[in-house]
Amino acid sequence: KAAAAAAAAAALAASVPATVGRRRPAPLRRYPLSDLRVALDLDMPSMLVCHAVDGKLAMLLRSGPGIAWEEVAASKLWLRMFAQASRSACSGQRLQRRELAS
Repeated sequence: KAAAAAAAAAALAASVPATVGRRRPAPLRRYPLSDLRVALDLDMPSMLVCHAVDGKLAMLLRSGPGIAWEEVAASKLWLRMFAQASRSACSGQRLQRRELAS
């Protein structure tokens, strides 16, 4: 049994990508949260569609393949969290502007 467990552990270690522990490449683009408009996709409610302020598609976020109700629920929770974080970011920016103006 010990030899089988050691072989399984070695196989698992070999299957881990070599990039683990290395620095990931920089993202292609960064968007301030306050500049994103996030909505559920009408055809696939487990997917969030994110547009930049200029109206261009920024990204699609999917909580799963869309076959289970849990994925739709997760997408709706993420949508609420994006909205709350966006409101917080906008109010924080307004506060900073007021402080700079005074």
